[in-house]
This record gives sequence, structure tokens and C-alpha cells, in this order.
Amino acid sequence: MKYHIISVLVIFALMVFLPNMQNSFGHGLGTETMPPIVIDGVESTLQVASTTSLDTGIRQITISLFETESSDGISNVSFEVVLIKNDQQLFKNNFKGDEGILIMNLVPSDDSNVKIINQETVASFLGLASDQFNLKGSVFENGGLYKFTVKILTVNNYDNLLSEPVEYELGISIPETTYYEIDDRNFGKQELGIITYFDQITEFNYDQSNKQIKFSFPFDWDQKTIDQTTVIHQEVVVPKTFGDLLASSFTTSLNGITLPETAINIDDFSGEKRTIHMVVTQSELQEIFSENNYFGVNE
Repeated sequence: MKYHIISVLVIFALMVFLPNMQNSFGHGLGTETMPPIVIDGVESTLQVASTTSLDTGIRQITISLFETESSDGISNVSFEVVLIKNDQQLFKNNFKGDEGILIMNLVPSDDSNVKIINQETVASFLGLASDQFNLKGSVFENGGLYKFTVKILTVNNYDNLLSEPVEYELGISIPETTYYEIDDRNFGKQELGIITYFDQITEFNYDQSNKQIKFSFPFDWDQKTIDQTTVIHQEVVVPKTFGDLLASSFTTSLNGITLPETAINIDDFSGEKRTIHMVVTQSELQEIFSENNYFGVNE
């Protein structure tokens, strides 16, 4: 595996708070739609989406197989699903979706191994009739990047076993927030948050003298990962009581390469906190990957 660490450096400047700043950034569900492919004579599309209940912490993953042209669900689909996080296979299991829709509720628990505890047919968070499976495990307490291998084994009839199962590989990013307490010499105890949509944050550091935040997270620097990554999205959450970080401008670098101003969006409409969004596009990732010697890196 070509593995390296992404290092992000945020430098704040011009200590002026602009409460009416108009830049804001919104994001919705983590979703990946795969290119259409002909399955059993019908052009079909697979889509995987996720959402998280803020009240329960349950992360719901919806896998849908539907006819591309009509968007109608394909009946009697057998799915083989492998879920991987941090290079660890969490489970491999076969599921059935009568309407071509499979929903997995990832339930945080004390279980060290993932347990599939029951199946129920109810309406999903999105209002769709579906087959739902509840999966419990301690690993589901955290967000980050979840990788799926999904095989389609049957369509239209559970006895209609495909001679060559159709296989998809994809990833869904689920947000995770980590908070760090700062004892600032000017503003006392403050709590900074990092929201990541990839793997967990490491090596967090705040340099008071230079007003710099630095953090890292693992990333697979290979061409396949780049091709599958639409954006890298990270957020820094700053309390509005932390005057030194209420800046009107700052610079951000990724692995030592300064990002363009367009990569930064500031949201000052979140009550008592400011959220700084950093979005690195696929083309920017490709440029960084191509211009650095990440080929063959193994760490």
C-alpha cells in the first residue's frame, strides 16, 4: 500500500473579527454514485449514501441499485458487502433487498467485533421502504472513511444467480469531530475542534506564538485513491471567544504546498462558533500527487 500522512497547516492573520462575513459552506450526505453498467440486460446504477442521527449517533448507510433511465429500484437484489475501515475488514455478509434497497444501521456499542443483530423492513430516514439491518460495534463510535466492496449476486429473482457477479469498490466519508483544549496565555482555556471526513486526526498542535494550527491524518497516496476522491474536506471549529483566531484572512497548506484562496470558506453563522472549511479538489490532489515522490512510499 502506498501510504503517507497528509499534513495540514492553518496560519491565521489580521486579527480582525468580521461578524457579517458572507462566505459560508454547506455539505449534505456522504454519497457516491457509480457509473452505469449493464446487469442482466438492464442499464443499472448503484448508489451509496450515508447520514448520521445526532441524537443517537447511529450512522445509516443506504445502498440502492436501480434502473438508470427510470430510477426504478431493481427487485430481489442479493448484495455481498465487505466493509473496511483503517485497513481492517469489519465484516463480510450477504444481504437481500426486495426493492433493490439495503440499509445498514451502524450502531455504536461496546462490542469489539461487529454483530449483525436483526433485520427489519421499515421506512428509512429518507422515507424509502427497504430492508434494514442493524449492525453493532465499538468501531462505529467514530466517523472517517469507510470503504465498501459491494457485489451484486442476483437481480429480479433471488434464484437468478448472475454467472459473473458485478463488483463495485467505493468509499463513504462520515464526519467525525475531535476537540482539543488550548490554554491560551491571552484568552485562557479554549476548545478547538477538527472535523474530518477521512481517517482520524493525529499530531495536532497549536503554536501560540505564530497562531498556527497543524494536524495530520492518514491518506493512501496512490492513483486509484486519487481517482475515487472527489474532494478532501476538513473543518476547523473555533469558539468566538478565542480572539486571536478570529482572523479575516489566513493561509492553509497541505503537505507543505500552499492551497489557493478558493480552498477556504468561512462560516460565521453557527452561533458561538466559527467554522473554517478547507476543501481540496481532485485536480489539486492530482497535482500534489504527481509533483511529489509518493510512488512506492510504504510507511
